[in-house]
Amino acid sequence: MRNTLLPLAMPGLSLFLRKRHGKAAFVFCLQGATLAVLLMAWRMGTFQVTASSLYGKVGLAIIGFALLCARLGSVWSAWKPEGDRYGESYWTMVGRRFGRDAKSHTGGGVLLVLAFVALLVPFVTSDPLWMDFSATLQAPSSSHVFGTDMYGRDIFSRIVHGSRISLGIGLAATALNMLLGTFLGVVSGYFGGLADAIIMRLLEILNSIPFLMLAILIMAVFGSSTGMLILVLSVFALQPARIIRSQILELRGSDYIRAAEALGASQSRIILRHVLPNAMSSLFVVATIRLGQNIISLAGLSFLGLGITPPTPSWGAMLQEGRALILQAPWIGFFPGAAIFITVLSFNLLGDALRDALDPRLKI
Repeated sequence: MRNTLLPLAMPGLSLFLRKRHGKAAFVFCLQGATLAVLLMAWRMGTFQVTASSLYGKVGLAIIGFALLCARLGSVWSAWKPEGDRYGESYWTMVGRRFGRDAKSHTGGGVLLVLAFVALLVPFVTSDPLWMDFSATLQAPSSSHVFGTDMYGRDIFSRIVHGSRISLGIGLAATALNMLLGTFLGVVSGYFGGLADAIIMRLLEILNSIPFLMLAILIMAVFGSSTGMLILVLSVFALQPARIIRSQILELRGSDYIRAAEALGASQSRIILRHVLPNAMSSLFVVATIRLGQNIISLAGLSFLGLGITPPTPSWGAMLQEGRALILQAPWIGFFPGAAIFITVLSFNLLGDALRDALDPRLKI
């Protein structure tokens, strides 16, 4: 009974007492993000209004599901036997290494809070476009946590809404970048010959063009839109293509690849069952680092006026607005810059932890 009541009442503390610090940190961050969302919604008076809408009901369901998963996972972890470490699978070892790394706790915890708050934006903030000209350029206070800009708009609301855009576009661009890069890498590495020469030369030409020059050219011809931003960010720096190609060139002469070919396995089966699984670990690391790079690139384009069109909140555009008032109202540019810095640092920490966890030479 004790093994069930404590995990249900305090799941994070139960995991921490069992020395499962990685899972405990995840549960603490999840519960902390949930509590922060509910407290901010209660403080700003938006809880009752938002909860009555369909989106608000979905948000409440997500909050309840997250808390339920935390408790059920803690109960399962309390009753689950430790098992034999020497007979565990590779991915089980990866999960254990990743859970013990402090970098994964820090980066993953911050990103979990950001994703949770971005998902439940209506509970957290008011309208980011609402202008109050009687409250322009107010310093951070109890009524405006991050202060207001020159139009009286709440900076905290705009940063939270801007996180949706940054994370959404970054995730979409990274996913498309991974898919396109994997396809090109498979074609180039497995089939070789003329296809390999053409693809590699095209990638070298593309990477030799400065990113800003390419972005300005595309935006000037096709205009600035969310879809165009995703396309520009996804086709630039196709690192997965080179990673997959190098993995295939290394594995193409392996004994098990030759055995699969001798048994009559099709090329698609060899690629999907034998080649790609051996390259997934490297792709995971590249994806996390690429996410941070895409967020920086999106902020840079918005800073130059080529990204998200105002008045839609964007971290880069907010930096541009605060540049002219850096001495008079430094909070306008400081908080968006801090949001970019913390988000990118969290992705880099997560990628570093993944790289260490996926290293087969580690035996911890």
